[in-house]
Amino acid sequence: MEIMVEARPDLVDATERKNAAHQLAELVKGNIGVTARVTVTEPGSIERSLGKARRVIDKRPREA
Repeated sequence: MEIMVEARPDLVDATERKNAAHQLAELVKGNIGVTARVTVTEPGSIERSLGKARRVIDKRPREA
């Protein structure tokens, strides 16, 4: 599973962002038992939804 989150504006240091990503990955693993790759991006870098939220993107290959 891949999770992309925006950093808080006060979280400017790359080391702090890496630590936040690690903490979130551990929380996900501990709560739902799924290993997640967490990416912390710049504030405002993830576009906002204008309509119905699309919460899950299925990237599995489709069977022919």
